[in-house]
Amino acid sequence: MLTPEAQQIANAWLEAGQELRIEVISPFSIHTASGEVIEYIALVPQFGSANGMLLINDFDQDRIQAAQANGYGYSCLYLSSYGDYQREHFIDALNDWGWSEGQGNPPDWYTGEPWSD
Repeated sequence: MLTPEAQQIANAWLEAGQELRIEVISPFSIHTASGEVIEYIALVPQFGSANGMLLINDFDQDRIQAAQANGYGYSCLYLSSYGDYQREHFIDALNDWGWSEGQGNPPDWYTGEPWSD
C-alpha cells in the first residue's frame, strides 16, 4: 500500500500517462529471488531501461537493489517536484531517462535531450 505522499506522486504520473500518451502502471510490485514482494510508486515501462523505470520516493537500498537486480532503472522522485503534474517538467524527466529500445516509436514530444541544470 502506498503512503499518502507516494500516492500523490502516483496520481501525478497517472495523469502524465494520460496526457502524454505513455504507459504508467501504479502501483507496481516485483518479486525478489527470495520471494519478497517490493512495491514501487509506479513503473514507466517505455523509458529508462529495457524493462522500464521504477519510481520511488526515498533512497531505500532494498528497492534500489531489487530494481537493478531485475533489470529496471529507478528514479527517486520527491513530492515537492512530482506531486503535481506539470507537463514540461515531466517531459524533461522522461527525455532524460530516454526511450527504451523495442518500444516502437516515441511520442511526438520526445526529444531525448538529457536533463540540463
